[in-house]
Amino acid sequence: MWDTPLQLTTPETDSGLTGEPGPTDYVWNVKLACRKDTREQYHAWEQRAVDQLRAAWPPAELAALEAEARARLVAEGKPEYTLRGAVRVAVDTVLAAQAGLPSFEDWRHTHEAY
Repeated sequence: MWDTPLQLTTPETDSGLTGEPGPTDYVWNVKLACRKDTREQYHAWEQRAVDQLRAAWPPAELAALEAEARARLVAEGKPEYTLRGAVRVAVDTVLAAQAGLPSFEDWRHTHEAY
């Protein structure tokens, strides 16, 4: 079917030397879109799980985690205007780790989209 030997391709190399769309460009685009959708589904799932953890966490312990994260970020020189979001991310990361939420790769294996 093809005059050239089989070459393994990636989305970055599939168009070949001519710059014209290669035989599998469409397939790569579909796979990349599926991976993007899957990653977005994971982030939405993860955020819902962390929000539930936040709601269930004792307020005093949550405040202590936030204070600890804020102090660490200030000591690291984090700009004041980024502290609110950075503290939220830091606390969310701690909550997710303590709850044992799976990484994207582990989660994806149980939620294959393609």
